[in-house]
Amino acid sequence: MKERNWVCAGLGLWLTVLPWVLDFGGQRRAATGHLIGGIVLTVAAIAAALHPRVDVQKWYAIPLFLCGMWFATAQAFLGHYSIAQFWSTVWPGIIVVGIALWTWMQFNRFLEGRNPPDGR
Repeated sequence: MKERNWVCAGLGLWLTVLPWVLDFGGQRRAATGHLIGGIVLTVAAIAAALHPRVDVQKWYAIPLFLCGMWFATAQAFLGHYSIAQFWSTVWPGIIVVGIALWTWMQFNRFLEGRNPPDGR
């Protein structure tokens, strides 16, 4: 379970520095969106990974899901025109959304008494 959160934290760091790695830091809205969204994603993922109670991690999936959706759909708002910029933002967003949904579904089954989470 915690490994998923560390993956999300790594993707958050990637998305935070992406405007300067792919040289679109000059696109102010895109760079600001990546900076704010990446920091929120990274902080939420690290908080979830370091939280001692596994049963609370379900609630950390909500900000992860929202950040993932932002990165998966923000291309329509922020004006990315390069294919590399587009895919290096959309794929991490889709991965984060998938991880958040996986975590949420796993805890719903746990609360129903099936398939308990791994507690690490």
